[in-house]
Order: sequence, then C-alpha cells, then structure tokens
Amino acid sequence: MIKAKYLRIIVVLVLSASLIMPACAAQKSESKEGVGPCEGPSAEAIIADTLILRPIGIVAMVVGFAGAIIAFPFAALSHSTDRVKQKLLVEPFEYTFKRPLGDTSSYDCSPQLTYDE
Repeated sequence: MIKAKYLRIIVVLVLSASLIMPACAAQKSESKEGVGPCEGPSAEAIIADTLILRPIGIVAMVVGFAGAIIAFPFAALSHSTDRVKQKLLVEPFEYTFKRPLGDTSSYDCSPQLTYDE
C-alpha cells in the first residue's frame, strides 16, 4: 500500500518534469547576448524548479547514495571509486543544491574525469 503511494508520487513528479523540460529547452536555445542584470529565469521556471526539479534532485541523491553503498565494494576492486563518487554522489548534489534556482540551462556536469587504464 505504501509502495504504491510512493510509486504514484514518483510517476507524477517524472511526468511533471517531462512537461516542463520543453520550456527549459526553449529558454536554453535563446541567445544570452544582451541579457541585462534584471533578466533571468522566468517565475514559472523558478516555481517549477522549486516544486518539481529540486525534489526530484533530492530523490536522485537518495537513490545515488543507496547505489553508491552497493557499488563501492565493486568499484574499490576495479579502482573506479572516483567515477562512482562523481556520478552517484557529487553530480546529484550539485544539481540539487549548487545550481542557481530556476536556471536549468547553466547546469553543466562537473568536469569529466579522465581514467588512465
């Protein structure tokens, strides 16, 4: 019963995010030249970010943390703990808490790690 409730909440959040992404893509395609100091993300983008994208980011952090706990023993054996930490812990945290509110276009994944084999 409780699992079904959480599943419904996750489905609603994912569907809501998928409806907002085209608006975010339209904002990203606009040129940033000539943008004044008072211009920035729209009120709708800020509200959508606050109510939908940030909670999804928190869920991604929890899932990433659980995945990291499971993956770390295997990553330690293959010497890829940096990759696991970056993808499952750092990137969801930065997307959720370090990205400017309402500004999805400025989010850039952290620098790509290079792995020497």
